[in-house]
Amino acid sequence: MYLVKECYSYEQDIKKSSFASYICPFSEFETLKEKLKADNPKAAHIVWAYRYYNKYFQIVENCSDDGGCPYTADVERACRTRCET
Repeated sequence: MYLVKECYSYEQDIKKSSFASYICPFSEFETLKEKLKADNPKAAHIVWAYRYYNKYFQIVENCSDDGGCPYTADVERACRTRCET
């Protein structure tokens, strides 16, 4: 597993919808998630996922598709088919 040391983002418009993706260190995850919700009050879905090592070097992960369609949300698909590493 790679460790993320700084935040990155990418935005794209597809068929009248805007999509933004972000990756950040886990220590900044909650702050970034709350900022995205505050900055985008009209967003239909804020989909998120995280994976990090705990103090015992075990992988901890979680995700949410925020009520989006499970057939189109890659995060939901990833949640259902988690890989053991």
